[in-house]
Order: sequence, then structure tokens, then C-alpha cells
Amino acid sequence: MKTREFLKDIVERYIKHDVSQTAGQIAYFGFLSLFPFIVYMNLIIHQLHLSTGDMMSVLTPLLPQQIANFIASYAEYISTENSAWIMAIGIFSTVFLLSAVIRSMELAVAKAYGIKDRRTFFKSIVVSIISVLCIGLMLVAAAVFIILSRRPVRYVLDFLGLADMVGIVLILKWAFVIFLMILVFSLIYKLIPNKKITFSSVVPGTVFAVVGFLVLSAAFGIYVSFAVGAASIYGYIGTVFVALIWIYYIGTIFILGAEINGYFDSKKK
Repeated sequence: MKTREFLKDIVERYIKHDVSQTAGQIAYFGFLSLFPFIVYMNLIIHQLHLSTGDMMSVLTPLLPQQIANFIASYAEYISTENSAWIMAIGIFSTVFLLSAVIRSMELAVAKAYGIKDRRTFFKSIVVSIISVLCIGLMLVAAAVFIILSRRPVRYVLDFLGLADMVGIVLILKWAFVIFLMILVFSLIYKLIPNKKITFSSVVPGTVFAVVGFLVLSAAFGIYVSFAVGAASIYGYIGTVFVALIWIYYIGTIFILGAEINGYFDSKKK
């Protein structure tokens, strides 16, 4: 009965809180912020003397193949333009557009927790900057870990006589990436609501969001592979449609994670 009550409450929250509409706002501003965010990440990886391929080694398993290819081609194009003005505009645009995404997320989270007072625009900008830094650091840390761990892990496997067990390397890579995803989602769920929230209270929504993100990306990859004919016809326009739909469902998963946290928070009260 508790499971049935939980599912019923989440469905009611989905309808009452206009989750679909808010996810559309996140998809719109999230897609616009994608390009300056790539510029921002390009600046970081070049400062650390990494390559675009190193960063894509982290993103490719997490994204549908068509979107990953699109980001890789754009990142390679940007890497040839090292103008300070382009980098400055990229960082400013990322913060400005992601602040709109954060405002949409904040609205959704406020509805989930029943919060009436929202942050001022300035405070939302601060939260946006922190969120951008967290996501950027997550991607960079994952790339650095994967690069630095290749030789030590293979050395240990050779020493143990397990050189052929490549699967262990993949498991370690995925475990670290998922750990960073959980950490970032937890920080965002904790920072966005305009109220004091503990990390333990956002665990249910975080787990749902991370699992939903991975499942959605895998499902989207399968869908795109079957729809490759249509994608080749429409070219980059088809990639834009795929990216918009993917970001929309990611936004929906994020909001549902907040609704799950809000549900358990209301039960505690």
C-alpha cells in the first residue's frame, strides 16, 4: 500500500506542479547554454593540457552517440579558436544562460517542497556559478582520473596476472564517474532549494536522477541507432531535435527527483 500511495502522490505532483512545462523551460535554456558550456570546458581542458578526446572519453558513455559526436565536432572547431574574447564570452554566456536553467529548476524544487519564497536574482546567479563550477570540476576530475589511472591500473593487473581482464578497468571507470554524478546531483539538490536541507534527505531523489539519467541515455542511444536513417536525412537539424528531446527528459527526471525528495520531506513533517 505504501508503494501505491507513493506512486499516486508522485503522479499527482507531476500534474499539479506542471512538471512537463518546467522541463520544457529547462530544455530550451539548457540547449542554448550547451554551446557556451563547451567553450567553457574547452578553456579548462586546454589550461590543464588535456585534449578534447580526453574529455569525450568521459562524456561519450554518458550521452547518446549522435549528441556525443555533435559535441565532439563543435569542441574540435572551438579548440582552433583560442581567442580570449571567445573564451570570455563563453564563460559569461554559460553563467547567464545556466542561471535561467537554475531559475527554472528552483521553481520546480520550490513547488516540490511547497516553498513560497524564492531566491533573488543575484543569489540565483551565485548558485548558477557554483553549479557550473561543480559540473566542470566533475568532468575534469573524471577525465584526469581516467587518464592517470590507465598505467597504474594496468601495472597492478599485470602484477596480479590479470592483464586480460579489461572489464576491471571499465568497472573502475564507471564507478568513479557514477560517484561524481551522485556527488554533483546531491550538491545541486541541496543548494537549489531556498531552505536548509541535509545531504541524507536528498539521497532518494539523487539515486533516482542518476539511475534515470543512465537509463535514459542508454535508451536514447538505442533509439537513435534505429532512427539513424532519419537523422542522416535531417543532418544537424535532426541532431538539434534529438538534443532538445534528450535535455527535456533529463529535465523531467531531475524534477521528478526533486518531487521524490519533497515527498519524503513532507512525510517527515
